[in-house]
Amino acid sequence: MHTHRKASAAGHPFDDVPGLPCRDVDDPDVFWPDTGSSGKEGRDVCNTRCAIRAACLTFALDTQQAHGTWGGYAGTTRKGWSLAARKAIANVGRTQLELIERGEIDVALTLSEVGQ
Repeated sequence: MHTHRKASAAGHPFDDVPGLPCRDVDDPDVFWPDTGSSGKEGRDVCNTRCAIRAACLTFALDTQQAHGTWGGYAGTTRKGWSLAARKAIANVGRTQLELIERGEIDVALTLSEVGQ
């Protein structure tokens, strides 16, 4: 099961993608920081070790995830983005999602390229 709570119940698009760093975190609550917490630990997992950040972020934007860390960004940060910024990010992520779905991105290889 994926560490992101709300999406797990509904079926997350990355459930079948092996090797994602968010699955190897001992405490999935790092992606759901308490109010007042910086959430840096969860963002660091995304920003330094994840090969599909854009696709994950796009999922959060497309499904209006208001909470949690997705693609390295907290809900409070995503909420402040303009519509134009959201669309630009989503275009990159949708391309990545399509490549994942077609099996054209080898996540294991991509993770090794980012120092995994």
